[in-house]
Amino acid sequence: MAYTQKNIQKIEKVQKSFLTFAGYVLKISHPPHNYISEVLEFLNLSNFKIILKILDIRFINDLVPVKIKATRLFDRVTFHILTQDWVP
Repeated sequence: MAYTQKNIQKIEKVQKSFLTFAGYVLKISHPPHNYISEVLEFLNLSNFKIILKILDIRFINDLVPVKIKATRLFDRVTFHILTQDWVP
């Protein structure tokens, strides 16, 4: 499932609201304006951006040994492999 930047921002906003509420209800101590990492750690949860990166890595790793059979997808997608000496 592809996520657009707009979708990601909406999900992050929901996550932020949930963590604010959970931190308040559960009385989790945290520094001012830094509740996200403290509450995530307390609840043993992962940040949404980290989960997306993990899913991206899993998808790429599954492509390499051809676990995902999507020949039509490969016809449409161009992969650019970046090297360490690449500078944006």
